[in-house]
Amino acid sequence: DRQDICFSKAGYSTGSLYAMNDEVHIFLAIASALSGNESAYPVGERHAMMLFMYQKKGTDHDWGMAEETISEARWENIEFSKAGSLSSENLNGKDQVFIDCYESALAEGSALLVYTDIEE
Repeated sequence: DRQDICFSKAGYSTGSLYAMNDEVHIFLAIASALSGNESAYPVGERHAMMLFMYQKKGTDHDWGMAEETISEARWENIEFSKAGSLSSENLNGKDQVFIDCYESALAEGSALLVYTDIEE
């Protein structure tokens, strides 16, 4: 069985990185795997995902950068469903993988959480 894993450009970050002016935007999407994706999903298989992307607090969601970031992670046919903003104050009670992605986005600019369930 595969687990939901958070991928970032430089792995996981450690320590407390939270600051009041930090904000992570989360983009919900479904996309098709390409050869070489870090999750090693078969080519063409579709999966739901959450992109955690660092942006300046109070800015609009950068849909273009979100699509580019997911494409660089070797995914295509990206269909976004919604986006939101998350600050450190809203992390209480979240799963550890969610917190890992948040921290990685602050440290590295983005992190991608790909869910194991196959989407039709």
